[in-house]
Amino acid sequence: MFGENKDKILKASERSLISEDLTIEGSIVSPGDIDLAGSIKGPVNVNELNVKESGSLIGEVKAETVEVAGFIDGKIIAQNVIITSTGEVKGDIEFSDILRTEDGATVDGYVKKVSTNKETTVITDFLSKSKDTKKSKKATS
Repeated sequence: MFGENKDKILKASERSLISEDLTIEGSIVSPGDIDLAGSIKGPVNVNELNVKESGSLIGEVKAETVEVAGFIDGKIIAQNVIITSTGEVKGDIEFSDILRTEDGATVDGYVKKVSTNKETTVITDFLSKSKDTKKSKKATS
């Protein structure tokens, strides 16, 4: 019953929801996407982060795409950053492809366009390959 899907690997296309009544303290690492309606205190490394109007995050974010309709207090490192009219970012933003801010968006920090962010790509790839690497090491031992 509980162990039936034990070997199921999380696909990068799957989304996780952190609901309004949930607060997480600590680091979040996922090859998938996260919709944040609650709050996170700690660094986040995901494929895509969507901070809803009720969502808040205190910590650094590394992702391919970050969309902010809520609040982020920390540095954002991403390929694409979208800050909606209700979004607020207190911290620096490093992006490589797209930065879009809607009328009413609040940004308090430095904004820098950088070349393709290899660091984020490496971290995301590490998440996908880490299980394969561990399996191959066990097989050779």
